[in-house]
Amino acid sequence: TLILTGRSPRSASVEQELAMLSSKGVHVDYQQVDVTNKLAVKQLILFIEKNYGHLNGVIHSAGIIKDGFIFNKTKDELTEVLEPKLSGVVALDDATQELALDFMLLFSSISGVFGNIGQADYATANAFLDEFSHDRNRKVATGSRQGLTLSVNWPLWLSGGMQIDEASQKMMETAFGLVPLATDKAFAGLYSGWSLNSGQIMILDGDRER
Repeated sequence: TLILTGRSPRSASVEQELAMLSSKGVHVDYQQVDVTNKLAVKQLILFIEKNYGHLNGVIHSAGIIKDGFIFNKTKDELTEVLEPKLSGVVALDDATQELALDFMLLFSSISGVFGNIGQADYATANAFLDEFSHDRNRKVATGSRQGLTLSVNWPLWLSGGMQIDEASQKMMETAFGLVPLATDKAFAGLYSGWSLNSGQIMILDGDRER
């Protein structure tokens, strides 16, 4: 059973995605929830416990980009980028702190490690996720949380919601030897990285030496 959440209401595109997953034998429940709203997240967790009995794990994959130089950004623009990751992960952790989770998986970005021109806010948000993962694992060690926390510094995916233009992709390959990450390699890296029992991993594809 997979409970998907998002800020968007159920729509034709959402229904299409749900039908596709259901056809593969996965029971999918979509709940409209703003992950930055602590009360809404707590109500979601109570709903899951009431209707499904328990929750095995959490995947935090929310994120927004609004590229631009930081000196041109407004407070509202900064907040819009920071909130889904900062407030979102805190709300999820707070609402699940008493649960016997198997895992909490956080989708971070390589920008959280390397930074990126025009993405100071996005880099900050992802760096927060990375540090949050290590902090939560320390709480697991002391018994105040349960389940391994892993923050994954993802690069650009070949097929994904966040895309860049062809010229930028070429620049990445020329400057750093990086190519967009194919889905099969992404999952292989994730499963391999999970076995390391680490709080943070980075998955890259391209010219290894460069």
